[in-house]
Amino acid sequence: MNKKNKDMFVIENKELTINALNHVEGALKSSLNNMKLINDNRSNKDFDTSKSCKETIELLVFLVKTLDHTDKITKLSKDLDYLYKHCIFCLVRVRDHNDYAFLSSSIKVLSEISEGWERINAAVAKSLGN
Repeated sequence: MNKKNKDMFVIENKELTINALNHVEGALKSSLNNMKLINDNRSNKDFDTSKSCKETIELLVFLVKTLDHTDKITKLSKDLDYLYKHCIFCLVRVRDHNDYAFLSSSIKVLSEISEGWERINAAVAKSLGN
């Protein structure tokens, strides 16, 4: 932890930083891929929609837990929290009511967030000389 600025959390171990970022990005990509699978298998009776929704909700809950909910300076955590919870709401609607009305918007949101994470990870890797 960086003691110079007590308001900023910095992981000084480069390997742990990259691993943490990769873990978050992996959960995000898995969530996105699962949502696409759910969407693509709407009419497939052999596809276990309930199980896929459950797994994706668990990944999204993990992503919500990674956010800094004490951040009073930026709105990023608050906005991501809202977006992840919107995706959870969408999956609950699919699972419980077979309502796919919000699924395409959730896929779009996760696609855009995923693209952002790809850019962040690339920038971090570049800055660390990887």
